[in-house]
Amino acid sequence: MKRTVLYILFLMFSASSFGQTLDELRKQKAEAEQAISFTNKLLDANKKTTQTTVNKLTLINKQISSREKLIQAMNSEIGLLDKSLEDKRKNISNYEKDIEILKAEYAKSIYQTWKTKSLNNRLVYVFSGKDLNQVYRRMRYLREFTSYRQQQGKQLVKLKDELANEIASLEDVRKSKVNVLSSKSEEQKLLEAEKGKQSLYVNDLKRKERQLQQKLAQDKKKMNELNAFIEKIIAEEIRNSQKEKSTGSMALTPEEKLLSDNFDKNKGRLPWPLEQGVITSKFGVYKNPLYKTVTEENFGIDIQTLKGQIARAVFGGEVTGVYAVPGLNQVVIIRHGNYRTTYSNLQEVYVKRGDKVEIKQSIGKVFTDDVNEKTSLHFQVWNGTTRLNPEDWIAK
Repeated sequence: MKRTVLYILFLMFSASSFGQTLDELRKQKAEAEQAISFTNKLLDANKKTTQTTVNKLTLINKQISSREKLIQAMNSEIGLLDKSLEDKRKNISNYEKDIEILKAEYAKSIYQTWKTKSLNNRLVYVFSGKDLNQVYRRMRYLREFTSYRQQQGKQLVKLKDELANEIASLEDVRKSKVNVLSSKSEEQKLLEAEKGKQSLYVNDLKRKERQLQQKLAQDKKKMNELNAFIEKIIAEEIRNSQKEKSTGSMALTPEEKLLSDNFDKNKGRLPWPLEQGVITSKFGVYKNPLYKTVTEENFGIDIQTLKGQIARAVFGGEVTGVYAVPGLNQVVIIRHGNYRTTYSNLQEVYVKRGDKVEIKQSIGKVFTDDVNEKTSLHFQVWNGTTRLNPEDWIAK
């Protein structure tokens, strides 16, 4: 029976680790579903304009990416459920074998009990011993044998209960798999429809290639101007501090150092600069969504949201500047010790230079491009004069 006990412990451990992995996958699914839901809202907002825009293509690309992540998570979940079904079938088979073994042992013990009772009674059996030592051993044997038979009975009931639970659990896993397969089939249909829409958008936009190339060049020029402007401002702030180090970062007061350390400790846990939004342009070098041979570089990330949304500080700090940049609306820079965050494309600003801000404090209303029906915040993170990937810092 030792093997049975070890086996039950193994099942408990396997079920625990399976559940944790399944929970992680379901969390990924929920995140993908949330992104899909919000992107749908943004696409619905774009329905007011009948013309195809690059922004519509960007959003449908984001939708497809989120849908593919969702389907991938579903495939992984199905794989885990299949493994669980296989394990549970083996468990049931092993339980059935153990029950048969225990039944045989229990039947044997019942026979031994009957055999003992056939000697008129137990007293005759005990006191027919040759000497007191043998009488004692027979008494002890009868006591232990009775206890052993009772334990066998209890163990048999327990194994039968475990078998019934495992069979019920097997049915639950089967139902879960059927539900996931059904959902995956629906998501696959939606994905194919979105890819069809994506193809139509691409073909429509390519017919306007000259106009779009000009717009692309203008947008690229604006972003280069913004990046150069922010880089220059941050460098000037460091130079003007009169505490500059040779490393390009500033010597900090104890208060500033504490703020900087706290910012650093919260890497990957900072709140988003918008309450709701989807990242439509990532940090670093990337391919243009329409012209795959054209590469672009982003010093931060672009987060698209709904009209009227408010930008908020991702951490406590001091506003070191509010600037109007031609063609790019207003920019706010907040210093967090040696770190800085920048918030660009604001229509209205609620803070001024020198203000102390708290985490999640509103700093301005995001500008909406009514022509493209696009409301997008450009967000950057800096450490001294080094730009960082904002996605590494905000919560997933």
